Amino acid sequence: EPVYEEPSGSNASWNTPIDAYSDSSLISQVQSQLVLNGMLGDGAYTAGVLDDATIQAVIAFQDYCANNYGSALTPIDPANPVIDTQTLALLMSEGQ
Repeated sequence: EPVYEEPSGSNASWNTPIDAYSDSSLISQVQSQLVLNGMLGDGAYTAGVLDDATIQAVIAFQDYCANNYGSALTPIDPANPVIDTQTLALLMSEGQ
């Protein structure tokens, strides 16, 4: 179960939405955090690629936040996937 904390500040890297054309190292960092949170199976995704498994993990994270904390995050659209900055800030602040 993910640990939830309000972001205490945001990393400059997470001030820009992430999409399929984003730097692969940023996508890999997001994937690592999703794995740590139990939302993404280790080895179930292509590292550095915003693939279907990663998109489904982001959806699971957003649903978790909505159901447990009432966070109104902008849902990721699997047809045109973009991870918004609010989702990134919450995801990347967890466990830090």
